[in-house]
Amino acid sequence: MQDHYVEVSTTKGTTMILMSLGDAMEEAGSYGGVRIHRSHWIATDAFRGLVRRKGKLFAKLKDGRELPVSRTYASTVRGLVVPKS
Repeated sequence: MQDHYVEVSTTKGTTMILMSLGDAMEEAGSYGGVRIHRSHWIATDAFRGLVRRKGKLFAKLKDGRELPVSRTYASTVRGLVVPKS
């Protein structure tokens, strides 16, 4: 989330959309995903595990990115099942 824009990343690319993260999560509807931070939501099928760096927790994604996981959402993220490749 940047100001009032949401960065949306898919396998086809990345774009910025003018809307709040909350509205974007509503738009995603029942598509499988979880909020991992006040600024990040991930699709569950993109989740590949967790890593801890310097005491901070990060979600590893299938595209190689690592996004921060806040304490608020850590238990939810720990409950995610890593898809088998």
